[in-house]
Amino acid sequence: MKKESKKLDETAEFFITIGDTEYKLTHDVYFRKTKQREVLEDMLLFFNSIGEDTMDDLEMASPYTALLIIKHFTSLDVSDDISEALVLLGILIDLGVLATIVNALPEDEVLKIYELLTETVNNIKVNIEEAEAEVEKLSDKVDNDVILAVEKDEENEVEEVVEDGATDTNE
Repeated sequence: MKKESKKLDETAEFFITIGDTEYKLTHDVYFRKTKQREVLEDMLLFFNSIGEDTMDDLEMASPYTALLIIKHFTSLDVSDDISEALVLLGILIDLGVLATIVNALPEDEVLKIYELLTETVNNIKVNIEEAEAEVEKLSDKVDNDVILAVEKDEENEVEEVVEDGATDTNE
């Protein structure tokens, strides 16, 4: 098992050029499932952090996904702090090296990550839709229960008025 595990630790070098400077980076040859889960966790943290803030943040989701892949599967240091990571993302985009770095990674492994993210987002969407439907059912039930309670109270009030009225007319 150790031999197989070492295989999963295999890395390869690649170079990116920015201006006149060449930088050497490494990337994982195999994307471990544990690291893939870390990408998912970081992506969920990103979505939680933006909440319903702005469309600008939402538009950064796709490039941010690429940055998370770089964070977890290359030697490039990417901060755990989302704000700092977004600053680095902007720099990589402005320098035109974001796509260069992602394209240097094993294509089949990158595709697996995007498929995993797509599947996860779809599952979350289904869960949200199911939860919304359940909330709607509960809301309808509560509304019905409230209406029934109000109707019952009104009936009781009408009965009291009728009984009081009957007493009044008998006097």
